[in-house]
Amino acid sequence: MTFQTQFPGGGSAKAASAATAYSMIMQAINTASVDGGYKIAEVQGVFVELAPLLDPALSISSAKISEAFDNANDANSLASSSVFRDLVNGNIYLDDLGRASSELFQYYGGYAWADVEIVSGDTYDPDDGTEPNNSIWISPDGTEMVWIDSSDDIRSGPLSTPYDPNSVTPRAGTFNTSTQSEGVPLSLFVKPDGTKLYITGNNLDDIMQWTLSTPFDLSTATYDGARGLNNVPRSLNFSEDGLVLVYTHFSGAVRAVLNTAWDPVGGGFASTDASAAAFMTGAEVTYINNGYGLLHKNGGSNQIDRYEFASQYAINGLGTVVGSFDYNTDIPAGVSLVSCADRYDAESSEFVLVSSGAYHLSIPPTELKPPS
Repeated sequence: MTFQTQFPGGGSAKAASAATAYSMIMQAINTASVDGGYKIAEVQGVFVELAPLLDPALSISSAKISEAFDNANDANSLASSSVFRDLVNGNIYLDDLGRASSELFQYYGGYAWADVEIVSGDTYDPDDGTEPNNSIWISPDGTEMVWIDSSDDIRSGPLSTPYDPNSVTPRAGTFNTSTQSEGVPLSLFVKPDGTKLYITGNNLDDIMQWTLSTPFDLSTATYDGARGLNNVPRSLNFSEDGLVLVYTHFSGAVRAVLNTAWDPVGGGFASTDASAAAFMTGAEVTYINNGYGLLHKNGGSNQIDRYEFASQYAINGLGTVVGSFDYNTDIPAGVSLVSCADRYDAESSEFVLVSSGAYHLSIPPTELKPPS
């Protein structure tokens, strides 16, 4: 990276302060010197003068760094600069300001699975039989939650704080799949607009389907019927357009292309392909990153592994392991599944783990990235 060695002066106090800040940053005698340079720019309000010294292509309107980070136009300009992204990602002081900003933080991306933490206060566990147990689904915008509780009833409710299961207000309407001779529901999925519900269970080798006349309100559910699947299906995943269904079972996994979006029961399958890979057999899996990633939890382990794939909604091959999370010390035993609310995003980051309750997982983004 090449920087200017001459400071445009003009003799003004602001230009002098910017030149001093620039000198401390570029000399990089130690971390304190670099931080001191940025702090001078912040306190003296000379970021307008400093920014072009760091990157001659930068044009900033805000006098302070923190103000520029919170200004939509300035934040976009800064995130678009490869020079400035390197500075932010390499400096704790700037990175902390960036993560605290209302505008620049939207350009952060990527996440380190090793840094997964349980979000304090975001655990939903009423411990009265209504807590999430086998499966949970949260809408992509984080405002609705549907789950199978410890009594095998299906429940739903809005979230007052997006993605926080502890902010749920359960609706009065519930139902039980025993009416369909399924006493042990294992997995569920919901069409993002809340008008379709899908459930598999331990007793029947079926996917059951309901239509909800009022989105997410289970009291308005009408049973559409069922379609046979393979050998006790364990987990359900639909593509964003509703035309691909992937499910695991006790002998592997199946990927089905549907004739009609979001209607596996009425429309049937146009084609299917299967995998007998041990990786998928009997496992709870959740596709993330719009089908190019996968969270895998095998029944005998205390670990959630995250994989990436070259092809969308892959079912053969393990792909690339990009991180693991050992929940043994943080979560009660008996984890059923990790649900991903923003499963259709290219970089999913909103996860809830189910284990006699719902636990919100926090995965902080790793770095400032260019605007998409």
